[in-house]
Amino acid sequence: MIAVMRLLRSASLRISSSPALGDFEKFSLLATIFLAERWGVTSGDYYALQLCIPLLMIVGALGFFMVLRSVPGAGYFTLAYIVCVGVTDRLLFGFMHTANTGADVLDATREAIQVVLSGRNPYLHAFMTTRPAHAPFPYLPGEIFFYGVPYLFHVSVGMTEWCAGIGILFLIAASAPIVGAARASICTALYALCSGSNVTLTNDVGLAFTAICAILLLAWSETLSERGASRRAISICFYASAVFFAWALLFKALFWPVFPFIAVYLWRRDQRTAKNYLSIILGICQLTVLPFLFSGAGGFLFNVFEGFVYHHRVFWGINLWNGMHTAGVGIRPGGIVPMITDFIVVGGVCLLLLRRPSLSLGAAVMRGSGCLATVLLLSRYTPFVYWTFASIILIGALALLPQTTASVPQSAETVQ
Repeated sequence: MIAVMRLLRSASLRISSSPALGDFEKFSLLATIFLAERWGVTSGDYYALQLCIPLLMIVGALGFFMVLRSVPGAGYFTLAYIVCVGVTDRLLFGFMHTANTGADVLDATREAIQVVLSGRNPYLHAFMTTRPAHAPFPYLPGEIFFYGVPYLFHVSVGMTEWCAGIGILFLIAASAPIVGAARASICTALYALCSGSNVTLTNDVGLAFTAICAILLLAWSETLSERGASRRAISICFYASAVFFAWALLFKALFWPVFPFIAVYLWRRDQRTAKNYLSIILGICQLTVLPFLFSGAGGFLFNVFEGFVYHHRVFWGINLWNGMHTAGVGIRPGGIVPMITDFIVVGGVCLLLLRRPSLSLGAAVMRGSGCLATVLLLSRYTPFVYWTFASIILIGALALLPQTTASVPQSAETVQ
């Protein structure tokens, strides 16, 4: 914590003595303000305008002037401004989609939490809140624990999802001491104003929160090591990243395509550190899954496996197969052609992207997000929230791309 405070203090000193903004910084900050101002114009109720929207637009105009004049602190002022815009958007419109009764994710999760709290195995339970009833519960135990802990304190599943969306705003903004306020601002804006990122009817924002935590904590451990911070601070960020990474893997299968790229990046950089990191992930996954396997292995395996293929019996969402089906191509959803094509193409993309080493964590995450996009494009059931999750991971990768260097420092050697 002391090392983090020193890093933030050095950032504040750079603010007070910062030179004129460069072209890239100025463009990024102006683009951030433009996106926020456009949000105010398009989101307000023209008949009963919320007062906070014009006030934020006035603040944005002030930030625009500060950036043009290269006023010291303009970057962090813009970053704080876009965070406020993102929080306001979620306060005003965050629950507008929850009335959609077509999604059963949060209802089924709430029922699963109640089943666990009653001492029973949710994977042996016949769910009544799924649509249709008695559908399999495809989510892993990490998803139950993520929403279950706040549920013990009377925080609803939907409210937890809403808070996770706001948490992502602050997580991306927290990359500013690593990559600079300009890049952190534009990346925060891309998420804050991303279509669908304020939806609270599914669990994909909660998954994105754990994934972004894992990625940014790993980036912080590298940065603290490069800047000579204490070993304790580096270790806390490093091992906390491994815990959140395991949590994301235990949450939902959407994060799985990103895992090989980060694992290979760590292994190529330092095998000893990678073994520690991967051992923690494997240990947490085992400790979390084994109780459900022992109490009902058949139910657990059936529900998880059935969850992968349950929605795949139809073509639906933004994907190649649905487009071909709409165009009249005679391909059956349960046929062997889509399955074989998926394995061949996704496997080929993974091997192609893993051949060349990633020189930074941002590059590794970006390749993982590219693989995830390929998986979604070739899947049979891909609602827009899946693509929203992929876009959040891509934004996290973009925020960390400035770490790319000609040679990768062996920063993790201090982590034992």
